[in-house]
Amino acid sequence: MRQLFSLVILFLVCKIGATQNLIRTILPDRPIVAGESFRIQYVIADGKGVESFIKPDFRSLRLIAGPDVYLGEVSAASHFQQSKNYVFTLVADRPGQYSLPQARAIINGKIETSGDGVFKVISKEEAAKLLAKENAFNSDYYLRPGEDPYQKIKENLFLRLSVDKKKCFTGEPVTATFKLYSRLESRSEIIKNPGFYGFTVYDMINLADNLVTTERVNGKDFDVHTIRKVQLFPLQAGIYSIDPMELRNRVEFSKTMVYRKTEQQIAEGMLGGESSNDQGSDRRIVEYETHTEPVTIVVNELPISNKPNSFSGAVGSFSIKASISKTDELSANEEGFLDVEVSGNGNFLQMNPPTVKWPEKIESFEPVISDRLDRSVTPVKGRRIFRFPFISPDAGNFVIPAIEFSYFNPDTGRYKTINTANQNLIVKAARPKDIFIGKGDDRGAIRSNYWLLALLSVLAVTASFFFYRSYNKKKNLQAIAPETEGVQKIEPADTFLVNSKIQAENNDPRFFSTLNQALWDFMGKHFNISGSEMNKENLARQMEKKGVDKQLISETRSLIEKCEAGKFTQAGESVDKREIFENVSSLLHRLQSLL
Repeated sequence: MRQLFSLVILFLVCKIGATQNLIRTILPDRPIVAGESFRIQYVIADGKGVESFIKPDFRSLRLIAGPDVYLGEVSAASHFQQSKNYVFTLVADRPGQYSLPQARAIINGKIETSGDGVFKVISKEEAAKLLAKENAFNSDYYLRPGEDPYQKIKENLFLRLSVDKKKCFTGEPVTATFKLYSRLESRSEIIKNPGFYGFTVYDMINLADNLVTTERVNGKDFDVHTIRKVQLFPLQAGIYSIDPMELRNRVEFSKTMVYRKTEQQIAEGMLGGESSNDQGSDRRIVEYETHTEPVTIVVNELPISNKPNSFSGAVGSFSIKASISKTDELSANEEGFLDVEVSGNGNFLQMNPPTVKWPEKIESFEPVISDRLDRSVTPVKGRRIFRFPFISPDAGNFVIPAIEFSYFNPDTGRYKTINTANQNLIVKAARPKDIFIGKGDDRGAIRSNYWLLALLSVLAVTASFFFYRSYNKKKNLQAIAPETEGVQKIEPADTFLVNSKIQAENNDPRFFSTLNQALWDFMGKHFNISGSEMNKENLARQMEKKGVDKQLISETRSLIEKCEAGKFTQAGESVDKREIFENVSSLLHRLQSLL
């Protein structure tokens, strides 16, 4: 009998162990209201063992954001191990009973599934009745006699910045999220946006998206407003700080015990309305400023060992393909296009064109860049297309060799090189364009062509003779001219602006970086500064020494700052690049005329 009892106990233990899920699900511990967003979380204790995570099928729910992935720690048998938390923000449009969507993941080579479950969604009317049952005295909207309003605000309204990592490689994205947590009736104004110096910025969520969720902090439910969520791509190794975001808040309290569901309003710029002195008989308005704490990001250099020669800074995971337009009908001297498409996840905003080894007789031009990117995914997912225009003056069969592209994968810590296929190019002979004069027969047309060709030949020989004579005369004058010491040849302003002009016309994302470099190249040569001397303060001093007026110095500084803002942030996306280019061109020409 004892033996049978032991076998039963052993069977039950094995059964319980077999049904334990490695993916734990966390649902909100408050009623879910129809039409309002809520979050569910899938927690995997063995975070390092996760090879891939398969998003659940949210057929009956509306996906707002996610998955947001957070790292944490859970207690194991005798130690702490790293866990992974996959968070989704959802909306249920109708009240009712819902089945919990199952998530799947490959953990240590095995497919694991989250547990089953159900949750209830109630109507807004039902939620209002539940809230009405709460004691009005516990409402944070009510300011008790003698209660410190500033202490109450400090406990019930605060701003937080969270980042998904504080250490990364050059080019590896860091996701930064700015959230306002509130249980109060408040109107908030952004008075200072954070600086992201040293990073290329890609916006994911901003104020206009109006993303509001609920989170529980220290046993209290807070309305959480996502003010801004960005991906930051570091430009080079070093230690960088994400500056604080600052908010000015106008918080309203009631002096009488009333129940009220508090609401928040956030704006960028002045909200207007009442001042802090506008106090009614039954309410009090208090102004309060809050800010995030600065966060330090350590950016490490990419490994030097095994770095491919074709690597130009791409970080992520990518694939590449190429194709030629007009492959069957391209004629000599007709413009064709080579499209090189790079797709995957990574730092597309910093991606440079791959090197194409063109056949000797083909003339190529700078590529035009177009992007198709998904801003809701970290890192950025999508594709970038480099369209290379080219011309072949001769007919023939050509082969464009395989295009090599290398990238660094931060997940594996290794470089990888991929290639396109060879591109076969057939260029047909250009069709002759006969010149006909009048409506005579063919012989008349040919005779007319002969006379025209003869006339053109005479003109060409005459022009060549005069050009040769002028060239020799100039050369002889240069030979006998005395050498002038100490006089430096100054390049025309336009020579510094060739590339940025093309990029302005094509709305190229590299425009601000190229224009910023052109500005400093011009200033370096004309004001004799280099290296660490090339900063705005020293440039202003050197310009004053050469007699440049203060207004022109101020205009120079302003244009340099605009180029820097466009280079390091996304502020330049809404700016007319051609207008900026014309302003810089005008500035350089005016400076050169003075010098």
